[in-house]
Amino acid sequence: QDCYIGEYEDEESFAVELISEQYPKEDLGPLADYIDYERYARDLFFDGYWNERSSNGTIYVFSDR
Repeated sequence: QDCYIGEYEDEESFAVELISEQYPKEDLGPLADYIDYERYARDLFFDGYWNERSSNGTIYVFSDR
């Protein structure tokens, strides 16, 4: 349970939330439009995070740290 982060629609949804928590849109300015959330999500789940698919199609995200 200590590793549980939350439930998300998919890996990209998790990446979007993670970026928005760390960097408010006003801080990113026009760079926010250039973030490739799909690639960022892929990298997150290569190292540091993992997920399990729920019965309703969402994913449960966990941290390795």
